[in-house]
Amino acid sequence: MTLNAVKGAAEAIDRGAQAQIAALDASHAQDVSYYDGLLSSARAQLDTLKGIDSGVLSVADALGNFAALMGVSLPRSQALPSIGKQRPRLRAYTCRAR
Repeated sequence: MTLNAVKGAAEAIDRGAQAQIAALDASHAQDVSYYDGLLSSARAQLDTLKGIDSGVLSVADALGNFAALMGVSLPRSQALPSIGKQRPRLRAYTCRAR
């Protein structure tokens, strides 16, 4: 075998190895994505079994639930039930570098 033939064979082997590495990287990324989804699903199921609710509640509902757990009653305010129904006005703030 000549030196050029050896170099050509080595380059072909290197290209094949690089292609295999790229295929394995893509497969690994898919596997990680699959198992991340599986883990998230299992955590959600476990939280449900434990009675943990990660849903979003209104402030009024959250305070009512908290008061019920503590065994106290909150004074009913006219403003409290309407908290979740009003859309807050958002102010635009800009950050300035100092």
